[in-house]
Amino acid sequence: MSETQAVEAEGIERRPNGRPQTGKGRLGQQRLKNLMAEGIQSPTAIAKMVGVSPQAVHQAMSRYIKDIDALKDYKDNRADILADKQGMLLSSITPAEVKKMQPRDRVVAYGILYDKERLERGQSTQNVASLHSIADRAIKAVSTANPPASDDATANQDG
Repeated sequence: MSETQAVEAEGIERRPNGRPQTGKGRLGQQRLKNLMAEGIQSPTAIAKMVGVSPQAVHQAMSRYIKDIDALKDYKDNRADILADKQGMLLSSITPAEVKKMQPRDRVVAYGILYDKERLERGQSTQNVASLHSIADRAIKAVSTANPPASDDATANQDG
């Protein structure tokens, strides 16, 4: 699609100087993404469509591409980045700060750290006590529904 066709397809009126009339003449990040996704990659074409200078489009494209590269780097290295931040946060907590914490907050922090430790070691993080309770109730329900034979019943069968 040519620049002129793209401008005409959007139904944009032209100013007296020939530039498209688009309102405020601002290029938002989302609009830039949409235009680039439509295959319009030329800063000059986008500038004419939006009503801003090609330099402004080029700057916005550079920021957008840098943002994409930074996001890709973050995603590729997220585990290492998070591990570094965790270490930084944990090393910044002094014993005096822990003592200042409310008891409830200390217990919650302990529980979170305990769960994360078990997760890192490949151990279960589910509440084991709950599982035992459920299993105990299931065993009791089954044994109540099918009580074992008593000595009297066995004696009657023999006699």
